[in-house]
Amino acid sequence: MVFAFRLDPSLHSDEMDRLGCLLFVLLFSSLEVADGQGSKCSKPSLKNGYFVPEKDTYQHSSDITYACEKDYERRGEGWWGTSKCVNGTWSPEPVCKDKSDCFAPDVPNAKFRKLGTEKYLIECEAGYEIDNTTTSTILTCKDGEWSTGSCIKSATSCGAPAFVSDAVIIHKYQDIFGDKQAVEYKCMDSYTLEGSIISVCEEGEWSPPPKCQFLKPTAAPRPVQPTPAADDRTDDAGRTKQPRTQPLEFCGTAPDLTNGLVSKLDESTLLIRCSIYYTREGPEHVFCLGNGKWSHQPNCLEPCMIAGTNPPKGVAPFTGIQYIEEGNRKLFYCHKRWPWGGFKYQHYYLDVGCYQGKLRFTECVKG
Repeated sequence: MVFAFRLDPSLHSDEMDRLGCLLFVLLFSSLEVADGQGSKCSKPSLKNGYFVPEKDTYQHSSDITYACEKDYERRGEGWWGTSKCVNGTWSPEPVCKDKSDCFAPDVPNAKFRKLGTEKYLIECEAGYEIDNTTTSTILTCKDGEWSTGSCIKSATSCGAPAFVSDAVIIHKYQDIFGDKQAVEYKCMDSYTLEGSIISVCEEGEWSPPPKCQFLKPTAAPRPVQPTPAADDRTDDAGRTKQPRTQPLEFCGTAPDLTNGLVSKLDESTLLIRCSIYYTREGPEHVFCLGNGKWSHQPNCLEPCMIAGTNPPKGVAPFTGIQYIEEGNRKLFYCHKRWPWGGFKYQHYYLDVGCYQGKLRFTECVKG
């Protein structure tokens, strides 16, 4: 399909530019993005600008095209911009600002603290520091431009922690780790950990990681004679026997497991898996028994949580959130006051455990 337009030559230049921009976006307003599975977006609030298509709500993955009024501008080049609905949020947010104002500052590997109108304090992320040769710690806006800001890799930062065979690292992914940041190692099933469970970044080097040794199988203990139960898994004399089972549909709706996942293992058996950091208490398998009832069902015990920005008394602040599974323990740096003032926690640790959903602490000791 071809469209032809004739512009009135009596229009002023500014009016023709705006009309041309509007005609362009109208050409594409009928193109709809396929309906996605994410959350919908509300109509954006665009001061000093206009957008198409204009609706009350937009499907996930939908696009809008927008332009700004005279004497206002958007981020980027050109007359028009696009923004996409991503899980209920417009990305990037459509904004039209005065040409003498600044957009929010954008400095890689940094976060900002607002000090006043168009003035921000730079705070570099862990593993980075202010480049003092080119950057001030305070950014200011003048004539629509920000003063120079840059965060560079610190000389005391570390790269990726050491790989340990048959182990996983309990920490969110990072390219760079700051001085004194630590990661925890956890061995796979059937392996035991030798050494410290944590490795610490110290002056650009990681402290030695642990090793995971395979556990040799031992002789199985003699079975204990169970007492009779009402779940159809013992005979009249109390002797164990294979559960008399039947297809799952005979027991009706599958058990509802809070903080876990129930899946079908075979025609009469369900497999139980708890969510990450939650600990299973009870059997891994649930059966549909001959009496039409489900066998004994497990629970998923909630972990303990420590927030790095507001840790318990005695625990040094850290980045992010740490979870401790029920019945397990983790080491944390101490927040220890020294006689000559200040706080120091290098090489001093607290052993923190999670028992019945509550934290338990040891004394601060040198590692």
